[in-house]
Amino acid sequence: MTVPEINRFSIGEALSYGWKKLQENVGPLVTAALAIVAVNFIFWLLGRGFLAGLMSLIGWFVSLLISMGLIRIALKIVDGEPVETADLFQRADLALPYFIASVIVGVMVGIGLVFLIVPGIYLAVTFGFFGYNIVDKEHGIIESIEQSAAITKAQKWDLFAFGVALFFFNLAGAIALGVGLLITVPVSMLALAYVYRKLNGEPVTP
Repeated sequence: MTVPEINRFSIGEALSYGWKKLQENVGPLVTAALAIVAVNFIFWLLGRGFLAGLMSLIGWFVSLLISMGLIRIALKIVDGEPVETADLFQRADLALPYFIASVIVGVMVGIGLVFLIVPGIYLAVTFGFFGYNIVDKEHGIIESIEQSAAITKAQKWDLFAFGVALFFFNLAGAIALGVGLLITVPVSMLALAYVYRKLNGEPVTP
């Protein structure tokens, strides 16, 4: 299948873009990272003793919001929009569809991995952008999964190679005493947001 030029991306191009945008947005991204650390630390402290169960539940919900918030922040940077720490915790109404969709995709990928691994990898690539569809387009559960399949259909091998590159990129960050993850994780987030926009044929801020 011929892929229109507007939808094409390269691994090097995506990572270079992520690195460039990290340098331009160090302040907001560091602030977001510190907010995440602070929230996790607070819930770790509160999640002891008789409040453990309740705090674990609240902490899980906040983590869900943060996951969506990280996608939102990456997309706003790629779109050239100002970023605020509050972006991490917005749109709690999307948390339920995001959670249900993640469970559905997780189960499908898990079953696929059981069957010779390859089907699981294929499904992970196919449905990997469901969360972006929910956060960015406010798609419903099934629609977000179907749309991810649609935009990834023509570039499965490129996306698989991109996923492998991100894995080793972040592994290198982890090996560097974990400190490298402070660079590799945000670069990966921004690169993923860049690829998502390219797959949709949408413009990105230079």
